[in-house]
Amino acid sequence: MLNVTPCVPCTAHFEAILFFRHHRMLRAAVSEAQAWFCLADLARLMGKALDERATLKLDADQRRVVWLQANGEWCRQLMVSESGVFALLVHHYVPETGRCGNG
Repeated sequence: MLNVTPCVPCTAHFEAILFFRHHRMLRAAVSEAQAWFCLADLARLMGKALDERATLKLDADQRRVVWLQANGEWCRQLMVSESGVFALLVHHYVPETGRCGNG
């Protein structure tokens, strides 16, 4: 049986950097010179239902739970690293990405 390690407890705090695409927000944060993206926002942009279970196919260092501040409010969010975003795009086909990485 496969041993799965859930996300570690939420201890980090970040102020979100906001990006917009098609009038939809994508919250991001930078930690130790590495970009992290909010999974809920990424799922909305991809048009997919992604949750913590969807990130279990990622390496443990590609996902984390943090406290994220955006628009004056703090909320607990599951974040994925830049490499984790690419892995999710490969696993979950999104027509807009085209031939991601193959061209």
